[in-house]
Amino acid sequence: MPGVSSFEVPGHWFELDRPQEIADVTREIRPPIELCLPEFGLEGPIFGTIHGSKGREAEHVHLFLPKAPPVAPTEVMLEEARVLYVGATRPKTTLTVSVDSEPAGRVLHLDTQDRVCQRAWKGFGTRVEFGRDSDTDFLTAMRSESVSQDVTESQAWMRSWDAASPVMATLKCDPAMGFRYALTVVVENRELCLCWLSKKISDELFAIAKIFWPENRLRPSHQLRPVWIVGMQTVALAPEHAELSTLQPPHQGSGFGLAPIWFGYPRCNFFPYSNHSRE
Repeated sequence: MPGVSSFEVPGHWFELDRPQEIADVTREIRPPIELCLPEFGLEGPIFGTIHGSKGREAEHVHLFLPKAPPVAPTEVMLEEARVLYVGATRPKTTLTVSVDSEPAGRVLHLDTQDRVCQRAWKGFGTRVEFGRDSDTDFLTAMRSESVSQDVTESQAWMRSWDAASPVMATLKCDPAMGFRYALTVVVENRELCLCWLSKKISDELFAIAKIFWPENRLRPSHQLRPVWIVGMQTVALAPEHAELSTLQPPHQGSGFGLAPIWFGYPRCNFFPYSNHSRE
């Protein structure tokens, strides 16, 4: 918005040249409702990631960029350039670009992909980016991976989804399954498992701990939150798909089902392997 350098919501005053303050408030478990109104809100500026703004436009766009990262492999830089192109082509009239004084996080080059992480100032804590397509094992939304997962109930809940109401969810891991994480929501005081995350997620979290604290033997927290469910998507398998027979009826016959669209930048604490009392 041209000429706007600050704005206020109840209990908070924001300066547009200090985007880290905005980021800190918007990722709270209970951010101000004025920043969380359905879809675009009712008035004022709209905050979101470049990925989240894809396909949208506005008259005036203020693009916040981190400091330039160290030189990375060519393919990584090309991907970053494509992301910046998306952000720079959202405005209809004006584009204002600001560079943050301090980076909100660093990109870690892991074995499977790059992931944004922010190390806490004290203790064994980080914030970790989640919600990429490869983070979700979509087939587990249509088949049970544990005795506590009710596919019929979770698919019914996803079919009743109200697109105007983002839902807070939790990532919960099962140490017996190799620290594999499930995406869960609370529905009428009961926990509902919607799907499981890719098996590589736990490997990446252990790798993050090794990068930040190489001298310690640490495990990730059993619960990561908040993450946000913002929509549903259709999953379709071809009749010749090798895993079609592993799905529960009626998905086994149709090859169709629903899976959640979700994202988050939750805090992830790490603990010594022998310490189970702090969870």
